[in-house]
Amino acid sequence: MTAYLDEYNPNSKQSNFRVQSDSSRLKYMNIQSCIAVAIYPTASHKLVGVHLTTATTGNPKELQIACDELRQMIGNVSGSKAYLVANYRTHHAATRLKQALKKFVAQVLVCNIGPVSTTNTGANADVKIELKANRPVCYVRVHAPPLFNQTKPKPTGGFKPGQPRVKSDKANREWQVVDFVPA
Repeated sequence: MTAYLDEYNPNSKQSNFRVQSDSSRLKYMNIQSCIAVAIYPTASHKLVGVHLTTATTGNPKELQIACDELRQMIGNVSGSKAYLVANYRTHHAATRLKQALKKFVAQVLVCNIGPVSTTNTGANADVKIELKANRPVCYVRVHAPPLFNQTKPKPTGGFKPGQPRVKSDKANREWQVVDFVPA
């Protein structure tokens, strides 16, 4: 079952706004200035992830809360690797995120997604991280916006009642495999 991760909120009781784990796949929708964080604790054969905002990575107290939740979810596993996907250089490289993760993971790897344009520094991406043969594989695509226009009461853009607001992966923008480099 896929775990969908929304922007982290330490005060939320809803699981999609917190740290989550899944045995096969994590999905992060609409990564702009945010960052998709996935940790693979090798001995447990699961992915643990969180969708952090620049507000969280820039706030030491909130970042510590998120890292404590990640550490608790992965347990005492040595050799874990953290995978970060975002416009890392622009929004997160100067924060304490890497140092906070290095306290409990063996390696931090980054996939830096460039900005949309010179005037928009967001990554405008959806991220999917899957376990394939006990190895995390990361896919990125251009963000697939909802099909329902929020400003009008009538469905637009092919949306029909009873169908999901976002098109399925098969009928939408193509996923591309991306690589990581050490942070």
